[in-house]
Amino acid sequence: MEYVKKLEEIRKDLKVRNDKWWNEERTDLDLKYYVPTDIICEGLLPFEVGIPKNIYDEVLGGDEHYNWWYNNSYSNYLEGNCIESFGGDNTYNHSGRPQNDINWETFKMADDKYIVVMEFHLGGDIRGNYTDEIVLEFEYDTQFLEVLNDISYEYGLCFDLEVDGKNYEITPFVLSECVEVYDTERQDNIYHIFGIDDEEVTEQIREQVEELYQNDKERIIKYMLNYKLIDEEQYKTLAEDKNKDGKINWNNLLMRTKDFMLNNENHTEWYKEELTYIIDSIIKRECV
Repeated sequence: MEYVKKLEEIRKDLKVRNDKWWNEERTDLDLKYYVPTDIICEGLLPFEVGIPKNIYDEVLGGDEHYNWWYNNSYSNYLEGNCIESFGGDNTYNHSGRPQNDINWETFKMADDKYIVVMEFHLGGDIRGNYTDEIVLEFEYDTQFLEVLNDISYEYGLCFDLEVDGKNYEITPFVLSECVEVYDTERQDNIYHIFGIDDEEVTEQIREQVEELYQNDKERIIKYMLNYKLIDEEQYKTLAEDKNKDGKINWNNLLMRTKDFMLNNENHTEWYKEELTYIIDSIIKRECV
């Protein structure tokens, strides 16, 4: 059976539009914080099945009359010819990071395949101005969403950002308003970063890092108190003492705590590595 596929043509048209839009008219936006439409199209190409040509010509009116936005759409056709409709959504509702917003609907067909009909937004009011329908096929109902977010990993949409002498790896996603921020030194993610440029992300990383640091410091103090390496009165004295001798005493206490922790046979190696990192971070920040 012959099919009408739109994705490659739409991809080329959008690339021309976006090159002009982002490079000439929206220079205030930083594209590295968004998932480029051209890459989204590349990632979806293997899943495109298109509209059966007989339906495209006989039901949708062919090239002369086909216009999905005016109810003359393959989506409407599938509503009456599917086992189940899962409805649709729009990346606009997710505050996600695609270069062009995406509108879609999902249908379960008689052969247990899932058809997704999607369109890219061309700008302006989100309620209108979309491309023609792109028809994709998946094996289960959420696969389309997984493919969209996996595109960021598959195509390496990651860039480095240095904040206060530390390197962070930043990754944007189609369906998330947050970027992924990976602390390469700590080897862990920093969560809930919403910024869309270096300045905003840097500010939020600093806020999250400070919160993490204070939590880590509190954790070490609880460890000291739990193992009676310090009592409440000693801690109160150290907390109030901001002079040089206070730093030295705090440093010595941290070093003794580190030695005690490393020699504790009940601790796993992973736990020792974790606490060592925290203690060394406190020493570097507060005692050196």
